Amino acid sequence: MLALVTGIFGLGFALVFYLQLNNAVDVGARTVAVIRATNSDGTTPDPCAAALATITNAAPTLTASKIKLSVSLNGNAYNNVTTCTNGEANVISGKTAQVTATYPYTLMLFGWKPVAMTLSAQTTELMQ
Repeated sequence: MLALVTGIFGLGFALVFYLQLNNAVDVGARTVAVIRATNSDGTTPDPCAAALATITNAAPTLTASKIKLSVSLNGNAYNNVTTCTNGEANVISGKTAQVTATYPYTLMLFGWKPVAMTLSAQTTELMQ
């Protein structure tokens, strides 16, 4: 009975982490969608770096180094990145930005790790 209750709590924590990741990816995708010309000199900042920073700030209980980010800008994919080389050139108004993040989670029962899973969240936004 104790193992069952502990398992329920472990799955509850997995759900909390998933909801945080999902919300953070929504905020990160929105940041990419409105990122055009936000530097003081009028240039567009790196969209992948901005998305990752926003996601890590929006989900403070997740370990930032474990979040894996993939971004698709106007059909150009940047997989498992922290920055996009020339990604700002693909930030085009009216095109789509798709942000996907994954996060590993291991369910623990009294020090035993019976289930390892990868939480994943994805959002597509229309760039402004």
